[in-house]
Amino acid sequence: MTTSLRTQIPDQPASRQRPERDVDGDRAAAGPRRGGRLPSGRKGGRRRRLPRLALASRIALLCGVLVLITALVCSGLIFQRFNQELVRAEVVELEGETRILATRFTDPISELVRDAALLAGMPPIQGLIRAGEGGGIDPTDGSSYGLWKERLETIFEEALRQKPDYLQVRYIGAADGGRELVRVQREFTGAPIERVESPALQRKGDEPYFRAALDAPSGEVFLSRITLNREHGEIEEPHVPMARAAVPVFTPEGETYGIVVINYDIGAHVRRLNTARSDQRDFFLVNELGQYLLHPDPRRGIELGSVDWRPAWEDFPEVRDLLASGAESDSKVLEDRGAIATFRRIDLGPPTSGEALVLVASKSIEDITAVSGEVARKALLAVALSTTVALLVGLWLARYLGRPIARLTAAVEDSDPHRGRIALPADLPGEAGQLATALDVSFAAQRTQTEALRAKNSELEQFAFIASHDLQEPVRTITSFSNLLRSRYASVLDERGLKSLEFIEQSSERMSALIQGLLEYSRIGKEAEPERTDLAQLVASALEDLGSQIAESDATIEVGELPTMTVYAVGIRLLFQNLVGNAIKFRHPDRPARIEIRAQPDPEGGWRFEVSDNGIGIAPEHRERIFLIFQKLHGRDEYAGTGIGLAHCRKVVELHGGVIWVEQGRSEGTRFCFRLRDVQG
Repeated sequence: MTTSLRTQIPDQPASRQRPERDVDGDRAAAGPRRGGRLPSGRKGGRRRRLPRLALASRIALLCGVLVLITALVCSGLIFQRFNQELVRAEVVELEGETRILATRFTDPISELVRDAALLAGMPPIQGLIRAGEGGGIDPTDGSSYGLWKERLETIFEEALRQKPDYLQVRYIGAADGGRELVRVQREFTGAPIERVESPALQRKGDEPYFRAALDAPSGEVFLSRITLNREHGEIEEPHVPMARAAVPVFTPEGETYGIVVINYDIGAHVRRLNTARSDQRDFFLVNELGQYLLHPDPRRGIELGSVDWRPAWEDFPEVRDLLASGAESDSKVLEDRGAIATFRRIDLGPPTSGEALVLVASKSIEDITAVSGEVARKALLAVALSTTVALLVGLWLARYLGRPIARLTAAVEDSDPHRGRIALPADLPGEAGQLATALDVSFAAQRTQTEALRAKNSELEQFAFIASHDLQEPVRTITSFSNLLRSRYASVLDERGLKSLEFIEQSSERMSALIQGLLEYSRIGKEAEPERTDLAQLVASALEDLGSQIAESDATIEVGELPTMTVYAVGIRLLFQNLVGNAIKFRHPDRPARIEIRAQPDPEGGWRFEVSDNGIGIAPEHRERIFLIFQKLHGRDEYAGTGIGLAHCRKVVELHGGVIWVEQGRSEGTRFCFRLRDVQG
């Protein structure tokens, strides 16, 4: 709520402008009185503050907090290190597992190469050549071409029976467009073995592996790239990834006669590799073209022959880097995937043929560190227990250490400080005993100072009596005789005599005012009792006493919400009267006076008040001096007053445990600020 007081009066002649405001402490009205009620401001005195913790509780809390912070920091560092070790251990496991899987992958290929070379050296291979060239009969032993073919089919059938992943074993001639001479096959791993009759034999002269195998040197096994199996020129359904080991066959004269080739169902081996994956590890197998042969997503499991596929290095750039570098393996943290991965190169077949694959094994860091979550929960429980124990131990220790202080406090509270001594416990240990001794000495010094202050106060009271009687009496005598001279002899005095008489009268009046002001200054706070006071009503009453000055100056006064406090009411009323009266007296001649009174809670306790105006202001170098008694910044011809009023204000504020100072106004003028606290009765 804001209260605004403004009275309109006819325009007055403006006084001449003065550069600075003077300071006057004279009361602007006859004296404080309780007037009419204004709407009350904010109620309530000192703000309620939270109780402070006892020393024992603070020590216990400090111990608990220190233990908690230490435990959390140490736990955080340990878990960070623990997670790093988990990741490092997982990398080692992935490298070991990929090494084992790579060996499991290359061993069957090595057997495939050996088996192809072995089958190419079987006697029926050359027997068929001799029988074919001999018109159907082998000239060496008389075996027919059909007999040698049956013998070779038996050998091929036994090879398929021994190796379930071999789907086909063929003997292909170079003549007649690469027509198959002997073919033993099964449709899929574990299916029945069958011998293909002559009418069903195919020509394979257009297959890349056939031409490459014919060009291979004698005794060398050619290993083809992994491709999908083709029958009669079409990709077989369902798709079967196939690796082929082929060996060229030569006549006794050294001419190329054909090849022996084994079709190895590498898809079956990849499927077995896929079943080896755990629930938390993912495996990928990539060829040199970037096509997936194995992928956790079944839709991308085999990309051979697919039209719509994207290179694996879009997912794993490290695959291409490993193929290009020729390194055996590499392990990295994949930040974008939140996982770690091991990349291992698998070289298939002899150096002159075959291809390189890359096996990728990955595991998410979240899964790797999942075990640390359970450990973290147990660690947090241990931290909570440790903190609780620390709080209990700290509380016990604090009470043990604080017991002498508590005894000393009780002794001080039960003692009379005016006696100058305190009844101290005789067995206070250590620092508590030293503190007790220091307090005893301090109380004794306080008693001495109190007696000295009482003596000074007595002298001041005596001075006040002298000022009110002995000093006033000569002044009253001078004033009386001056009035008598003016009434009886004014007609006979010349102009110079009348002027001298006027100087005597003015000096007597000033002397009387100074003595009266000094007397009032000495009596501030004497024989006064603090009382609960609504400052809004008190200020309203003070403004009523200043009503005539407010009306004459056309001043506007805004009063904000003010609290209710326990104060010396007469002194506080004098404080506001002096400040508002000064603001009116030292108003700026070019603008109407505007005065604001505000209050707000003080963070340090009590309330902070502001009385601001838009007057002529106070220079910074004078803002300390103005609170000294009898200090005036201007001559008495410019502004009336004794220069004692702001000294009154400071004394009133100090009686309330506060301080008063001056600041520059927010835009112009002056702002008086002061703090007040409730007076303890």
